[in-house]
Amino acid sequence: MKKKNSRKGQWYKIAAIICALAFIVFVGLCFNNTDKKVGNVKAAEEFKKSVTDTDTTTAQTPGQAPAQTPAQAPHGEDVSVPYKSPVDFEGLQEINPDICGWLEIKGTDISYPVLQQPANDAYYLDHDYTGTYDTGGALFTEGSYNKKDFTDPVTVIYGHHLRSGEMFGNLQKYYADDFEKYSDIVIYAPEEEIRYKAFAAISFSNRHILYYYNGFEDESMIKEFLDDINHTRSIGSYVDKDVEIKTDDHLIVLSTCLQGDRTGRFLVIGKRVN
Repeated sequence: MKKKNSRKGQWYKIAAIICALAFIVFVGLCFNNTDKKVGNVKAAEEFKKSVTDTDTTTAQTPGQAPAQTPAQAPHGEDVSVPYKSPVDFEGLQEINPDICGWLEIKGTDISYPVLQQPANDAYYLDHDYTGTYDTGGALFTEGSYNKKDFTDPVTVIYGHHLRSGEMFGNLQKYYADDFEKYSDIVIYAPEEEIRYKAFAAISFSNRHILYYYNGFEDESMIKEFLDDINHTRSIGSYVDKDVEIKTDDHLIVLSTCLQGDRTGRFLVIGKRVN
């Protein structure tokens, strides 16, 4: 009888140990997942810091340096120091050659690389800046319609509206709070710094802009787009009518899902000012 009880007790101990190990593994997986998420956020922040050039004698923090710095020549005439990007594109493109620019909206935490995948326009809907699968995606342009150097009449940059606020998750919130405060937009490209002034933040239909307006191949399509922007009457939309926009201006469009209506789009449109 004692032997049976002894065996029974051993089985209870083994079962308890197995349960305890299973619990530890389960908790470990939960904590690993949590740490991974936190780690990804931290890694993204470190990544943003690491791509700026540390040579402050020739480059500035993104947004502080003009495209060219005037210098005085021996005979008094102005010469210009060749542009040096504050973003380390050489290092970035070793990570991923699809990185073609860096977007920053002044006064916000929106500061990310911009990518373009030559063979698949939708690739960065679910891949991060390294090319790793990630449902949060990355900011990107479409090679079928836009060049990588941002010289098209209209360049559209897409980004997810993430609940975390990353990518374009806070885009609509910023412009609803204070349009003028966040009107300065900068694209750092390998060869130049491109500055834009936002003049509209609007709710829009989910039409594919570049396809619908025929890639903006002629000025009539740009005029039609500008007319559609000016005739937007949806709640929460804003258009600065004091900013003069001409059909030969170069425009940038930031596009994300409309908060509260995923069938619509929220657009921020700016004109190049340098």
